[in-house]
Amino acid sequence: MSGFSTLTAASADELFALTADRAPDVIVLDLQLPRIDGWEVTRRLRADPRLRHVPIVAVSGCVLPAERENAREAGCDVFLPKPCDPDDIVREARRLVEQSRGG
Repeated sequence: MSGFSTLTAASADELFALTADRAPDVIVLDLQLPRIDGWEVTRRLRADPRLRHVPIVAVSGCVLPAERENAREAGCDVFLPKPCDPDDIVREARRLVEQSRGG
């Protein structure tokens, strides 16, 4: 068990609706989203004072070095290439949450 409670959003609009009234501990974000891509989503999250501190784990099938760098420049904390092991996602999410809490 990961120990995380999760909410799922299929689009950027759903993510923004979910975070409108609460800041999650961590966001796992696919960079290939419909309408608004994950890079733009990340920039918007980082611009929001309530959400700018929330760690973001980016996952993507685009594994070119430039994609990883673009994710970092947009504000993602970690980039994991797809396919990725779910345990790796949980491990990175847990590490980032502990780090953000000063642990």
